[in-house]
Amino acid sequence: MTLFFLLTTSSNLDAQVTGQSSRTLSPLKWLETAHTLFVQGDFPKARVYYLKALPHYPQNFDLLKNLAYCYFAMGPRGFSSAARYYAQALKIHPSSRDVADSLAKCYMGLKRYHEAAAVYEKLASLPGAPPEVLKKAAGAFDLARRIPEAKAAYENYLQRSPGDLDARSNLGRLYSWEKNYDKALEQFRKVLSANPNFPAALVGMGHVLAWQGRLEESLENYDSALRIDPQSDEAKAGKAFTLLWMGRAEDAQAIFAALHQRHLEDKEVSRGLKGANAAIEEKTVGPARRAEDASRIEFFYRQRLDKDPHDLAALKILAELNTTPQRCSEGIQYGRKAIDLSPGDPALELPLARSLASCRQYPEAIARYRRFIEFRPRDGDAWGELGETLLRARRSEEAADSYRNLLRLKPQGSDARLGLARALAAMGNYSEALLHYNEVLKASPDDYDALQGKAYVLYYTGQFAQAGEIFKILAVKRPTDSQNAEALQNIARAEEDAQWAALRPAPGAPPEARLTYYQKRLASFPNEKGSLLGLASVQVELKNNQAAIRGYQRALELYPDERDAKLELARLLAAEGQYAASISLYGEALKSKPEDVAARESLARVYAWAGRDQEALEVFQGLLGRLKDYSAARQVLASILSADPQNREALLSLGRLDLAEKRWDESLRNFDIVLRQDPRDLDALLGKAQVSFYEGKLAQAHAAASALVNQQPNNYDAVFLL
Repeated sequence: MTLFFLLTTSSNLDAQVTGQSSRTLSPLKWLETAHTLFVQGDFPKARVYYLKALPHYPQNFDLLKNLAYCYFAMGPRGFSSAARYYAQALKIHPSSRDVADSLAKCYMGLKRYHEAAAVYEKLASLPGAPPEVLKKAAGAFDLARRIPEAKAAYENYLQRSPGDLDARSNLGRLYSWEKNYDKALEQFRKVLSANPNFPAALVGMGHVLAWQGRLEESLENYDSALRIDPQSDEAKAGKAFTLLWMGRAEDAQAIFAALHQRHLEDKEVSRGLKGANAAIEEKTVGPARRAEDASRIEFFYRQRLDKDPHDLAALKILAELNTTPQRCSEGIQYGRKAIDLSPGDPALELPLARSLASCRQYPEAIARYRRFIEFRPRDGDAWGELGETLLRARRSEEAADSYRNLLRLKPQGSDARLGLARALAAMGNYSEALLHYNEVLKASPDDYDALQGKAYVLYYTGQFAQAGEIFKILAVKRPTDSQNAEALQNIARAEEDAQWAALRPAPGAPPEARLTYYQKRLASFPNEKGSLLGLASVQVELKNNQAAIRGYQRALELYPDERDAKLELARLLAAEGQYAASISLYGEALKSKPEDVAARESLARVYAWAGRDQEALEVFQGLLGRLKDYSAARQVLASILSADPQNREALLSLGRLDLAEKRWDESLRNFDIVLRQDPRDLDALLGKAQVSFYEGKLAQAHAAASALVNQQPNNYDAVFLL
């Protein structure tokens, strides 16, 4: 009668509650309202009122049970709260089967299988509990991977319900997990004797037979199961594994590939597909790998890629196969595609870095090596390859750091020490480089690379005799290495240069001594440009103009593009009255450098001396528009130096500009700034020598120019200054 009253008056309930919202309802009224809404099936509203009433009736069994159901009705998102309230209700009435069953369902939905099993186990112990509770307990234990308890529950259940084929199949499966294959087969046979077409038993027996190595029988069971249920993915997966173990990898791969598309996260299917691919790969590529036939290996993976452009494994291997200088551009393409497919995989950085290094794309190669090393900081090969790439990129200090890291990982590794020695030698740190080469040679006296590296260091430090002895030994050991023969030629040349340097007159020596030197030099090297020009310039010093003319003419026969020699010969010819020849040479020189104001001025004078006034006038008029705007140039250089006071090119240009404007002190100061940065800067040394010459300090200019020629025999500006 009360329930009838609640149902008939429910249409007015919402209005009553709304009208009363302005005043506080009593807890009893909240509870009554919640019960009414619950009976109506309005669980969201009922839940609100139950929660309001709960603090006042915390031990009310119906309230807790109904509140729990309100959450349970929400589906998986409400299971956690439902379980909490069902658990509280069960504490009040531990014998309530409905509440216990609902609580276990919540735990199962939350994948809290241990707790669900405990509830079902306790429920099964209650008097009069149906046998199905034992089956539920067994299922929960099974999912919790508590195999002994699951077996015991199934066995107890099957004693009371021996005809449950599903439970018996599950029991057989649990025996098979324990590798108790005889008992497993016993259970499956009992099922199949009752129903020969029971899929779970057929699949379970297929598993056991396969594990026992009875592959043909296993395959028959899977095929039987698939005839009954063609969509059974478990049967398909079992059949695929059996085919794989039978050596039928292609058939297995087809099944696994289809399953993988539907179950991307299934680890067993992924493992099977990977195994099938590996088996096909080994069958096809294994002989090629053993024969080191790269073309056959590449052909196989290209075919795979044609079938599936997103085959990451194929892309990775193709990238690794194409890291040589001849094929590195293809390797880069494969490497970039692989990284596009898996952008967060640092392992893909290494093959791409190798291809980039082979193609001399050093900055990106270095960056990718470093990303890989962040992922695998103890990978010695990567550290070594990074060091080699840095050396090729002429970043010797960073290369040395890379090899030091490799040496810390492999203190006994000769490769790390050799790489570090090479980097130190490239930095000019020959003493430390020699120490590392010697360390390698202590452990391995015949190490070819260490011997060659040491020989080069000895050569760079002027120890030609010791270097030559080592290079001769290496040339015999490895005749195909052209570096040894080239080094021996360089040593012979360096020793000869040292002998000639000893013969070269000291700075300030009389021109007669230099004349003798150049004559001896030309007797040994008749066509040497520097000596030809040097001899001609000495003849000028000695006022032997005809001899100087002949010397420059001979030099120009061999080196017709030597512009400075043309200008000096033109000047000498003009001084000797040979105006036509002089004019011709000035014209040739101006073809290659039309903006040369000094040459045009000289040409104009020769025209005047030759009586060709009109041509002289035309040249002088043309010069008016070509005179350099030194003021504007000075402003530009000043702007550069204000931003970068040590800019070498700007300082040299300003020094030359000061020289042209006869500001000797300012010119000298700019050249000195450059020389403080590099005391061997040849351009700055030449500038200082020119300043001394124009200041009339001829002995000082001569000494400086001679020193320059000693360092650089082909520095023609210095030769002409002499």
